[in-house]
Amino acid sequence: RRRVTVRLALAALASDIPGDFVETGTYTGGTSALMLYSMKHYDFQGRKMWAADSFGGLPASVAQDDVGGDNSVGKAVGSAGMYSASLMQFKQTLHSVGVLDRTRLNVLKGWFNETLPTAPIDQIAFLRLDGDLYESTKDALDSLYDKLVVGGIIYLDDYGSFPGCQRAVDEFRLARGYNEPMFAVPNKHLNLYAKSPRETKYEAVWWVKGSGPHPDGVQCPGNLRVDHDWNMGALPSKCWGEGIMYSSGAMQKPGHLMVSQ
Repeated sequence: RRRVTVRLALAALASDIPGDFVETGTYTGGTSALMLYSMKHYDFQGRKMWAADSFGGLPASVAQDDVGGDNSVGKAVGSAGMYSASLMQFKQTLHSVGVLDRTRLNVLKGWFNETLPTAPIDQIAFLRLDGDLYESTKDALDSLYDKLVVGGIIYLDDYGSFPGCQRAVDEFRLARGYNEPMFAVPNKHLNLYAKSPRETKYEAVWWVKGSGPHPDGVQCPGNLRVDHDWNMGALPSKCWGEGIMYSSGAMQKPGHLMVSQ
Protein backbone atom coordinates (compact mmCIF):
# COMPACT_ATOMS: atom_id res chain seq x y z
CA ARG A 1 0.00 0.00 0.00
CA ARG A 2 2.94 2.31 0.55
CA ARG A 3 4.12 1.64 -2.96
CA VAL A 4 0.72 2.67 -4.31
CA THR A 5 0.81 5.80 -2.14
CA VAL A 6 4.10 6.82 -3.75
CA ARG A 7 2.88 6.12 -7.27
CA LEU A 8 -0.31 8.12 -6.73
CA ALA A 9 1.69 10.99 -5.25
CA LEU A 10 4.01 10.98 -8.25
CA ALA A 11 1.03 10.81 -10.62
CA ALA A 12 -0.45 13.93 -9.02
CA LEU A 13 2.87 15.75 -9.36
CA ALA A 14 3.56 14.60 -12.91
CA SER A 15 0.09 15.67 -14.01
CA ASP A 16 0.49 19.14 -12.48
CA ILE A 17 -2.70 18.72 -10.48
CA PRO A 18 -3.02 21.91 -8.42
CA GLY A 19 -3.15 21.74 -4.65
CA ASP A 20 -1.44 20.45 -1.54
CA PHE A 21 -0.97 16.93 -0.18
CA VAL A 22 -2.93 15.89 2.91
CA GLU A 23 -2.74 12.83 5.15
CA THR A 24 -5.21 12.22 7.96
CA GLY A 25 -4.00 9.58 10.38
CA THR A 26 -0.22 9.76 10.21
CA TYR A 27 0.70 7.36 13.06
CA THR A 28 4.53 7.24 13.21
CA GLY A 29 4.95 9.13 9.94
CA GLY A 30 5.97 6.42 7.49
CA THR A 31 3.62 7.35 4.66
CA SER A 32 3.91 11.07 5.36
CA ALA A 33 7.65 10.63 4.85
CA LEU A 34 7.04 8.97 1.49
CA MET A 35 4.71 11.76 0.39
CA LEU A 36 7.20 14.41 1.51
CA TYR A 37 10.05 12.60 -0.22
CA SER A 38 8.08 12.61 -3.47
CA MET A 39 7.39 16.31 -3.06
CA LYS A 40 10.98 17.10 -2.15
CA HIS A 41 12.29 15.67 -5.40
CA TYR A 42 9.46 16.25 -7.88
CA ASP A 43 7.35 19.20 -6.71
CA PHE A 44 8.27 22.55 -8.22
CA GLN A 45 5.14 24.47 -7.21
CA GLY A 46 5.88 24.97 -3.52
CA ARG A 47 3.04 22.72 -2.36
CA LYS A 48 2.38 22.19 1.32
CA MET A 49 2.05 18.89 3.17
CA TRP A 50 -0.70 18.75 5.80
CA ALA A 51 -0.39 15.99 8.41
CA ALA A 52 -3.36 15.48 10.73
CA ASP A 53 -3.39 13.18 13.73
CA SER A 54 -4.53 13.17 17.35
CA PHE A 55 -1.07 11.85 18.31
CA GLY A 56 -2.92 9.99 20.99
CA GLY A 57 -4.37 7.11 19.02
CA LEU A 58 -7.85 6.39 17.75
CA PRO A 59 -10.98 7.88 19.31
CA ALA A 60 -13.62 5.57 20.74
CA SER A 61 -15.55 3.56 18.17
CA VAL A 62 -19.27 4.11 17.59
CA ALA A 63 -22.15 1.84 16.63
CA GLN A 64 -21.47 2.36 12.91
CA ASP A 65 -18.07 0.70 13.31
CA ASP A 66 -19.58 -2.61 14.36
CA VAL A 67 -20.96 -3.64 10.98
CA GLY A 68 -20.05 -6.27 8.45
CA GLY A 69 -17.56 -5.31 5.77
CA ASP A 70 -17.50 -6.16 2.08
CA ASN A 71 -14.56 -8.26 0.88
CA SER A 72 -12.19 -7.17 3.58
CA VAL A 73 -9.05 -8.78 4.88
CA GLY A 74 -10.52 -8.26 8.33
CA LYS A 75 -13.42 -6.77 10.21
CA ALA A 76 -11.53 -4.59 12.66
CA VAL A 77 -13.41 -2.24 14.95
CA GLY A 78 -10.53 -0.54 16.76
CA SER A 79 -10.38 0.79 20.29
CA ALA A 80 -9.64 4.13 21.91
CA GLY A 81 -5.90 4.82 22.00
CA MET A 82 -5.05 2.24 19.35
CA TYR A 83 -2.26 3.29 16.93
CA SER A 84 -0.93 5.93 19.27
CA ALA A 85 2.29 7.71 18.33
CA SER A 86 3.59 10.98 19.68
CA LEU A 87 4.29 14.08 17.62
CA MET A 88 7.97 13.62 18.52
CA GLN A 89 7.96 10.11 17.04
CA PHE A 90 6.34 11.46 13.90
CA LYS A 91 8.94 14.18 13.47
CA GLN A 92 11.79 11.77 14.22
CA THR A 93 10.62 9.54 11.37
CA LEU A 94 10.64 12.46 8.95
CA HIS A 95 14.01 13.66 10.21
CA SER A 96 15.55 10.20 9.84
CA VAL A 97 14.93 10.21 6.09
CA GLY A 98 15.71 13.88 5.55
CA VAL A 99 12.22 15.21 4.80
CA LEU A 100 11.42 17.22 7.92
CA ASP A 101 10.93 20.42 5.95
CA ARG A 102 9.36 23.01 8.23
CA THR A 103 8.69 25.33 5.31
CA ARG A 104 6.52 22.69 3.67
CA LEU A 105 5.07 20.68 6.56
CA ASN A 106 1.96 21.74 8.48
CA VAL A 107 0.91 19.57 11.43
CA LEU A 108 -2.71 19.53 12.59
CA LYS A 109 -2.70 18.02 16.06
CA GLY A 110 -6.03 17.00 17.56
CA TRP A 111 -9.28 15.23 16.72
CA PHE A 112 -10.29 15.60 13.08
CA ASN A 113 -13.66 17.16 13.88
CA GLU A 114 -11.80 19.94 15.71
CA THR A 115 -8.82 20.58 13.42
CA LEU A 116 -9.98 19.88 9.87
CA PRO A 117 -13.01 22.19 9.50
CA THR A 118 -10.88 25.30 10.12
CA ALA A 119 -7.61 24.14 8.57
CA PRO A 120 -6.45 26.83 6.08
CA ILE A 121 -6.16 24.41 3.16
CA ASP A 122 -7.24 25.91 -0.16
CA GLN A 123 -6.86 23.08 -2.67
CA ILE A 124 -5.86 19.43 -2.44
CA ALA A 125 -4.21 17.40 -5.20
CA PHE A 126 -3.70 14.17 -3.23
CA LEU A 127 -5.79 13.25 -0.20
CA ARG A 128 -4.76 10.19 1.81
CA LEU A 129 -7.17 9.11 4.54
CA ASP A 130 -6.07 6.63 7.19
CA GLY A 131 -8.49 7.23 10.05
CA ASP A 132 -9.67 3.60 10.41
CA LEU A 133 -13.00 4.34 12.07
CA TYR A 134 -16.39 5.60 10.91
CA GLU A 135 -16.31 9.05 12.49
CA SER A 136 -12.64 9.67 11.67
CA THR A 137 -13.31 8.86 8.03
CA LYS A 138 -16.57 10.80 7.89
CA ASP A 139 -15.02 13.88 9.51
CA ALA A 140 -12.19 13.89 6.98
CA LEU A 141 -14.48 13.45 3.99
CA ASP A 142 -16.90 16.12 5.18
CA SER A 143 -14.15 18.66 5.78
CA LEU A 144 -11.70 17.94 2.96
CA TYR A 145 -13.33 16.32 -0.07
CA ASP A 146 -14.75 19.58 -1.41
CA LYS A 147 -11.18 20.95 -1.41
CA LEU A 148 -9.94 18.06 -3.56
CA VAL A 149 -9.74 19.46 -7.09
CA VAL A 150 -11.31 17.79 -10.12
CA GLY A 151 -8.74 15.26 -11.26
CA GLY A 152 -7.34 15.02 -7.74
CA ILE A 153 -6.69 11.64 -6.18
CA ILE A 154 -8.16 10.26 -2.96
CA TYR A 155 -6.78 7.15 -1.25
CA LEU A 156 -8.46 5.37 1.68
CA ASP A 157 -6.22 2.94 3.50
CA ASP A 158 -8.87 1.15 5.55
CA TYR A 159 -11.86 0.68 3.24
CA GLY A 160 -11.45 -3.10 3.13
CA SER A 161 -10.25 -3.70 6.69
CA PHE A 162 -12.36 -1.45 8.91
CA PRO A 163 -16.12 -1.80 8.25
CA GLY A 164 -16.78 1.58 9.83
CA CYS A 165 -14.49 3.24 7.29
CA GLN A 166 -16.23 1.43 4.44
CA ARG A 167 -19.64 2.48 5.72
CA ALA A 168 -18.60 6.13 6.01
CA VAL A 169 -17.24 6.13 2.44
CA ASP A 170 -20.28 4.36 0.98
CA GLU A 171 -22.70 6.71 2.74
CA PHE A 172 -20.73 9.74 1.56
CA ARG A 173 -20.67 8.63 -2.07
CA LEU A 174 -24.34 7.66 -2.05
CA ALA A 175 -25.44 10.91 -0.45
CA ARG A 176 -23.60 12.95 -3.08
CA GLY A 177 -24.37 10.75 -6.04
CA TYR A 178 -20.72 10.06 -6.81
CA ASN A 179 -19.99 7.08 -9.03
CA GLU A 180 -16.29 7.34 -9.89
CA PRO A 181 -14.86 3.82 -10.10
CA MET A 182 -12.85 2.80 -7.07
CA PHE A 183 -9.62 0.88 -7.54
CA ALA A 184 -8.80 -1.68 -4.87
CA VAL A 185 -5.25 -2.45 -3.78
CA PRO A 186 -5.16 -6.21 -3.19
CA ASN A 187 -3.15 -7.93 -0.50
CA LYS A 188 -1.21 -10.27 -2.73
CA HIS A 189 -0.06 -12.67 -0.02
CA LEU A 190 -3.72 -13.27 0.92
CA ASN A 191 -4.87 -13.84 -2.67
CA LEU A 192 -2.80 -16.87 -3.63
CA TYR A 193 -5.90 -19.06 -3.75
CA ALA A 194 -8.46 -16.55 -4.97
CA LYS A 195 -10.51 -18.21 -7.71
CA SER A 196 -12.37 -15.13 -8.91
CA PRO A 197 -12.35 -11.33 -8.58
CA ARG A 198 -15.10 -11.63 -5.98
CA GLU A 199 -12.70 -13.53 -3.72
CA THR A 200 -9.97 -10.91 -3.92
CA LYS A 201 -8.94 -9.59 -0.51
CA TYR A 202 -8.00 -5.95 -0.22
CA GLU A 203 -7.64 -3.13 2.28
CA ALA A 204 -7.05 0.15 0.47
CA VAL A 205 -8.98 1.79 -2.37
CA TRP A 206 -8.46 4.96 -4.39
CA TRP A 207 -10.29 6.95 -7.00
CA VAL A 208 -9.97 10.09 -9.11
CA LYS A 209 -12.40 12.90 -8.38
CA GLY A 210 -14.72 13.70 -11.26
CA SER A 211 -16.63 16.88 -12.00
CA GLY A 212 -19.77 15.89 -10.09
CA PRO A 213 -22.47 13.24 -9.69
CA HIS A 214 -22.80 10.67 -12.44
CA PRO A 215 -24.98 12.19 -15.19
CA ASP A 216 -27.51 9.36 -15.22
CA GLY A 217 -28.02 9.59 -11.47
CA VAL A 218 -26.55 6.19 -10.70
CA GLN A 219 -25.48 6.03 -7.08
CA CYS A 220 -23.28 3.07 -6.35
CA PRO A 221 -20.31 3.05 -4.00
CA GLY A 222 -19.49 -0.51 -5.00
CA ASN A 223 -18.23 0.35 -8.47
CA LEU A 224 -14.93 -1.32 -7.75
CA ARG A 225 -11.99 -2.58 -9.80
CA VAL A 226 -9.04 -4.53 -8.52
CA ASP A 227 -5.61 -3.61 -9.82
CA HIS A 228 -3.44 -6.68 -9.22
CA ASP A 229 -0.41 -5.20 -10.94
CA TRP A 230 -0.68 -1.86 -9.15
CA ASN A 231 -0.43 -0.27 -12.56
CA MET A 232 -1.72 3.27 -12.81
CA GLY A 233 -3.66 2.60 -15.99
CA ALA A 234 -6.51 4.77 -14.75
CA LEU A 235 -4.27 7.80 -14.48
CA PRO A 236 -3.60 9.87 -17.58
CA SER A 237 -0.43 11.85 -17.91
CA LYS A 238 -2.20 15.20 -17.68
CA CYS A 239 -5.18 16.65 -15.85
CA TRP A 240 -8.56 15.15 -16.64
CA GLY A 241 -10.48 18.42 -17.02
CA GLU A 242 -14.23 17.86 -17.03
CA GLY A 243 -14.09 14.12 -17.42
CA ILE A 244 -12.09 11.08 -16.43
CA MET A 245 -10.01 9.01 -18.83
CA TYR A 246 -9.44 5.35 -18.11
CA SER A 247 -7.93 2.32 -19.71
CA SER A 248 -10.25 -0.13 -21.45
CA GLY A 249 -13.62 -0.63 -19.84
CA ALA A 250 -12.90 1.35 -16.69
CA MET A 251 -16.41 2.73 -16.28
CA GLN A 252 -17.99 -0.44 -15.02
CA LYS A 253 -21.57 -1.26 -14.26
CA PRO A 254 -22.60 -0.59 -10.64
CA GLY A 255 -21.34 -3.25 -8.30
CA HIS A 256 -19.21 -4.90 -10.99
CA LEU A 257 -15.88 -5.94 -9.48
CA MET A 258 -13.16 -6.01 -12.12
CA VAL A 259 -9.64 -7.36 -11.99
CA SER A 260 -7.13 -5.29 -13.96
CA GLN A 261 -4.44 -7.62 -15.25
